[in-house]
Amino acid sequence: MKLTIQSSAGFGVMLVGSIAAGYITQALAVSGKTNSKMASGYSSTTVAPKPISSIATTPTISPVSTKATNTVMTNALVHLRLGPSIATSIMIDIPQGSAVVLGAYNDSQWQQVTYQGKNGYVFKTYLTY
Repeated sequence: MKLTIQSSAGFGVMLVGSIAAGYITQALAVSGKTNSKMASGYSSTTVAPKPISSIATTPTISPVSTKATNTVMTNALVHLRLGPSIATSIMIDIPQGSAVVLGAYNDSQWQQVTYQGKNGYVFKTYLTY
């Protein structure tokens, strides 16, 4: 069924447009004034759309966290080393409060991480999971 929209209430008035079945419209008053993205005008109260409050609303989509699940923060200045041992060279120092991406390797003391594109190892005590 098509809903016709007129420029004013009554018979024999100018037709503004029509809205095909399936489009959402908003009844502004009992008089049959209708508003949609296509047109604003009057329609017969016998075919006027239901008030917007009676139409089911679109479900709200909750935002998804953009924080990667494999990202942790340093809780102190920490050395990024070439290997999982204090015997290996320090590549760079990572400042306290920096985000690092966890790598695959970890043991009871060491964690492989990536910081600013550099892959290395840090002592786990200095990471907040």
